[in-house]
Amino acid sequence: MSSWCSEPFNNIYVENIDGGKIAPCCASKTEKINQYFSLMNQPFLLDIRKQFLNGKRPDACEQCWKNEAQGLQSRRLDKGQEKRQPVINSLEINVNNICNLKCRICSEYYSSGWHSDSKKLGKTVPKPGKNNLWKEINLHPIRWIHFNGGEPLLTNDHIEILKAIPNKQDCTVYYNTNGTIRVNENVFNLWRKFLLVKLIFSVDDIGDQFEYQRSGAVWKEVESNMFWYVNQAPHNTMFGINRTISRYNHQRLEYLDDWHQNNFIANRYGDKNDFTNQMAEGSASVEQTQKQFESYDAKLNLIRTLDVS
Repeated sequence: MSSWCSEPFNNIYVENIDGGKIAPCCASKTEKINQYFSLMNQPFLLDIRKQFLNGKRPDACEQCWKNEAQGLQSRRLDKGQEKRQPVINSLEINVNNICNLKCRICSEYYSSGWHSDSKKLGKTVPKPGKNNLWKEINLHPIRWIHFNGGEPLLTNDHIEILKAIPNKQDCTVYYNTNGTIRVNENVFNLWRKFLLVKLIFSVDDIGDQFEYQRSGAVWKEVESNMFWYVNQAPHNTMFGINRTISRYNHQRLEYLDDWHQNNFIANRYGDKNDFTNQMAEGSASVEQTQKQFESYDAKLNLIRTLDVS
């Protein structure tokens, strides 16, 4: 199988956390931005592009290789097989780490909801950066833009960026959201100006197990919000679920599969909703031994009962 991926040539991913980081896409490992080079000519990106041109597999892209080895979808096999473009036409932005949940598969780096627990563990809490890295990018060729976080719908950062896109009618907007936020009509009116909006809900399980894994969320409220978007969002909106497979749910996958099949198979016009999977990393990953995972989960349960000033 060819190791080719077009993403390093067509796409750029920026994180507004701890001074800013960059990658060819959100599935790749990130690198701190080198202030001596422009955003488009970061040595980290140039090296990855060179490796792909030479038929190599960059270490930064190991998540795709892992997914493919396990028979799962990968960013490389999905979006990474598009025609190589002469300019960046795809943009991904981790707007910041502000989030209202503290999911057990996440960490203090990507969720401010984790910060209180992280302080109890003596960890350094990362700070969200000012949302300005995207301003270095030529937005005229942009035809696809992806927002993640944190929770991208929790702040107005995504609105500022969408307003700045000049060719809205030719651009697809993609969100990863935890499903706890309902946007207002002003956001709907902005979405109507774009070619397509895809709202992808990060859901790993259902019922009590969902609430245990995504601490702070209420399953019935998230479920209600998903149905609300299907019924209320503009006609150019499509939906999906992105499930993270971890030690918490890898033996329960059929429950969400059945819920999706019976409740969230299509939008109100009959267009089929997406359903994708990715593998968790870190302490809750399926690669951890059961003993290591149980130790981590017990420790997390303990620190969330502690009260420290």
